[in-house]
Amino acid sequence: MIIRTGVRSQDPKIEPGIYSNASVEWDLRNDTARTVDVVPWSAGSRGNARLLPAYKKSKAPSPRHTYDAFCYVADTDEIYMLLGANFKTKQNGTTAEAKAELEKDRGRTWAWSFAENRWKCIEDSVTRVFKNRRISAYENHLQYWPERKKILYFDSSAKQHAEFDLKTQKWTAVATKNRPKMKIYHSRTTWDSKRSLWVFRAGPQMCTFDPRERKFEDLPDIWEMKIPTDKEVVQLRKQGKKADPRLKWKGVCYVPRHDVYLVTGPTGDDTRVYHVARKKWSDVKGGKIEMRNGYCQYNPDLDLVAMNIHHDCYKFRYVPPGPGGER
Repeated sequence: MIIRTGVRSQDPKIEPGIYSNASVEWDLRNDTARTVDVVPWSAGSRGNARLLPAYKKSKAPSPRHTYDAFCYVADTDEIYMLLGANFKTKQNGTTAEAKAELEKDRGRTWAWSFAENRWKCIEDSVTRVFKNRRISAYENHLQYWPERKKILYFDSSAKQHAEFDLKTQKWTAVATKNRPKMKIYHSRTTWDSKRSLWVFRAGPQMCTFDPRERKFEDLPDIWEMKIPTDKEVVQLRKQGKKADPRLKWKGVCYVPRHDVYLVTGPTGDDTRVYHVARKKWSDVKGGKIEMRNGYCQYNPDLDLVAMNIHHDCYKFRYVPPGPGGER
């Protein structure tokens, strides 16, 4: 499991604040972790952006929130990343040199190579192909499409779609046939390797995107519940009430061994699975443990779902229906 998180250092004064400036490997076999890289920036969410000496030898992405625009490409053993929230790094005492690199960042795609143990700076981005349209740095999505050896992109509105060719290292805009019923802002995603579908989840809603047909398909809701409008949520706050926490939950993972989409909730007992072939949801009582709203990945060798949000980590093994039901 590759975790984006923050590493602080008094020398040379690295302080990421709430931004991520490092990648950490969580070894699921023995539950150990090691730092893979720390980017050569002194900056963070409190500003004071400054390039460290190592930046001159090897450029690296500035500290940021990645959201869902962070994906692993198994065929090349690389991690790709673009955009994200990093505007606070420009606050306070940012150097002219660092500011110049931050201005270039919207036009770049970053790739961490495990073989070369360094970041590669690709001078191309979705902001080039959609240059006449506003692309937000927030809540973008990336997913690898192994069949065509391309990385897929959606912006937070599901209006802008693009493909990145690993061979040419270039982005190309692609038109879609429709848009989903659900909002993909604040969603997280997984890849259905059996059907080559990109799966999106936000709260109780899910959908799939077929990159061959370039078409979205809505899935049955995870829970039968009313989805309040933005105005209704504001009204609840004014009344001192809180909306159902499941509305904000995002964890989702495809488990190919059992052909299900597994989703997380506020507690282990809120875990559910969607049986794709049967188009049916069912409960999986994962325990009364309180959960964080994390990112999920499936490890096929260990048959484990791993989830994390920074250093809070969870492991879960899904067991299909038997005499005692699902667990």
